[in-house]
Amino acid sequence: MPEKKIYTVSAVNHIISSMFSDEDFFSSLAVTGEVSNVVYHRSGHIYFSVKDASSVLPAVMFRSAASGLKFKMNDGDQVVIYGSIGVYEQGGRYQLYARRIERAGVGDLYQRFEELKKSLSEEGMFDEAYKQPIPPYGLNIGVVTAPTGAVIHDIIRNARRRNPHVSITLCPVKVQGEGAAEEIATGLARMDTMGFDTIIVGRGGGSIEDLWAFNEEVVARQIFASRTPVISGVGHEPDVTIADFVADKRASTPTAAAELAVFSYDEFASGLNEKKQQMAHAFYLKAERVKREIERDRGMLARLSPEARVRSLYQRLSEKADALDQAMQVKISSTREKLPRQAVYTSCMERALSAVRGRIPRQAVFNSAIDTRLSNVRARVKLAEGRPAELMEKRLLERKSSLGRTAAVLDGLSPLKKLASGYSYVTDEAGHNVKSVTGLSEGDLLSVRLSDGSVKTRVEEIG
Repeated sequence: MPEKKIYTVSAVNHIISSMFSDEDFFSSLAVTGEVSNVVYHRSGHIYFSVKDASSVLPAVMFRSAASGLKFKMNDGDQVVIYGSIGVYEQGGRYQLYARRIERAGVGDLYQRFEELKKSLSEEGMFDEAYKQPIPPYGLNIGVVTAPTGAVIHDIIRNARRRNPHVSITLCPVKVQGEGAAEEIATGLARMDTMGFDTIIVGRGGGSIEDLWAFNEEVVARQIFASRTPVISGVGHEPDVTIADFVADKRASTPTAAAELAVFSYDEFASGLNEKKQQMAHAFYLKAERVKREIERDRGMLARLSPEARVRSLYQRLSEKADALDQAMQVKISSTREKLPRQAVYTSCMERALSAVRGRIPRQAVFNSAIDTRLSNVRARVKLAEGRPAELMEKRLLERKSSLGRTAAVLDGLSPLKKLASGYSYVTDEAGHNVKSVTGLSEGDLLSVRLSDGSVKTRVEEIG
């Protein structure tokens, strides 16, 4: 009799472990049951058992997977565990290695979430085209949330920290449990009629079941129908609800929602002061530019005005008169010294000088002539301003006359006028004009158009 091979305990456990590993059924399965003996180890691992009415299965969830668990597991919880079956070789027992754990029924909630999300998305309720902008300077804020808890206090504290002048109005509603979705939708509808700048709807964090009221269709449709911009602040950063997709703005937390709804008074005041300084500087630059332009135009007007021209001519004339007077004085003195007998000639020269001096006062006459010339120019300009209106009126009369002549010609060619003269217009049953007996037969129905109506007739005889 051949001797049987003897195995160590470790070898047997290893062989059994390999058998579990090689079998596809054990590598990926989902197990549902009630949790018991839950131990959160300081290493980060979770040790527990899952059972039903007749069996118990030991299980473990290692730290790397446990970090993704979204709820604290307690004895008695009904769960669905996704993982594999393996052998703990040192203990010689098989156990369930959990990769993901959900509360029983959560899978159905996720499915409902995805179905509603897809349906509302296809309706276009998530489109950016329907998102209303949040008023940048809103001071009257409505809040739809639970009256107790940290959420409303966090919103009020953060809003008034940013702006002490803000007004916060609470619409107290249930945020989880039976009837919560209907209360939230009713609260949103009521606040939409109260003239708020912005409405915040939200609650604190929790499991998917806790947040489910914000995944209900009635809440989504009321947010979409709201004429007041709505900010959704539900849960914490990783939490996403249907309300977040429909809202005009999504905030990661209720506190963040308050920051989006309320502007910072300090930043506003600082910006206002900066704008004031910019406007003052711009006004100063504008005033300086206008002042330079006025001075430039004033100088140009002074150089080009008739008065300046007259002053320039008068000055030149005075200078020439002075020069002539000085020259004459020199000439007279020289002549008197050389020709004392030329007294008569000198007297004549003095009379000539007096005549030249007399011309200077006559400059006033020259000034008057210039004023007359300017008045004539102004009159011609005023006359020229009125000429376009006269030309337009003349052109309009010509057009009216031409239109009257054309209307007379058309009236003369009018078919109705010919009918009034005793003529008639004959058509067959198809409405074609009958110009000849050719093509007509006895019994054909004709229509005769006269000046005051039409008659139907039938062909009795063709001649």
